[in-house]
Amino acid sequence: MLLLFTNPNCGPCTALLTEAARWQDEQSTHFKLVLISQGSAKEKHGKIQGREFDTVLLQKEQEVSSQFRAYGTPSAVLVRPDDTIGSSVTGSGSHPFAGGRYRERVTG
Repeated sequence: MLLLFTNPNCGPCTALLTEAARWQDEQSTHFKLVLISQGSAKEKHGKIQGREFDTVLLQKEQEVSSQFRAYGTPSAVLVRPDDTIGSSVTGSGSHPFAGGRYRERVTG
């Protein structure tokens, strides 16, 4: 699963969304793309910046991105099928959960 953190007011995020929609279509057998953003409830129905996404999670503030220390946007984190973190947050060095199970580290 690829968690892609975006913000509706982020110019680079807007530019990346076209490419991310293509990844979702072409790479769906390899990973699930989860778009994590902020915005209105109508955006939650899968349409962000005019592009359709299968899974969109909206944050009130930065409650999800802060758990991954993905403070800048756009950012991405790869989560392996065994729920371990498969990458550092893009562009920010090592990830606090690298090599560990996200569920165990965050929830208990």
